Amino acid sequence: MWAQPALGPSCQPTTAAVDAINTAIGTAGAALTARTHDTAVAVATSEFSYSDNDDAAATAFAVLRQTVSV
Repeated sequence: MWAQPALGPSCQPTTAAVDAINTAIGTAGAALTARTHDTAVAVATSEFSYSDNDDAAATAFAVLRQTVSV
């Protein structure tokens, strides 16, 4: 036999489910935004580190070029 439906408007369970999904989407969106921000900061930091390393290597090669005669 079929179970008797609960008393109250039939849209209440659907509304609750949609609200839960909207909350989950909002939470996931916030997490992805934070992760994207963290990744952007890491990429920018890496770029500066790479640039500094490249400049240091260029300086070292310039000094080496001056001291070595072929």
